[in-house]
Amino acid sequence: MHHGSESRRPGPGPLARPLRPQPQDLINTVAELRARGIGFTSLHENLDTTTPGGRLVFHVFSHLAGFIRELIVIGTNEGLAAARE
Repeated sequence: MHHGSESRRPGPGPLARPLRPQPQDLINTVAELRARGIGFTSLHENLDTTTPGGRLVFHVFSHLAGFIRELIVIGTNEGLAAARE
């Protein structure tokens, strides 16, 4: 018999990893969950990917986040280049 920290538990599964800020990683994770019959619901955004409308909004938000991230990177690089001049 094992108690507390002595117990032998399996390690975390492949989906038990922290979500990264890149939109494509979140899209891939939600797709992996859906392939396993698991829906993703964001309580903060009231978004449910088990419905067609929820999946549409999820993908629009994800791609919009990627677009904004690219704009931030471009602006940062332009600012750094201007500061070097």
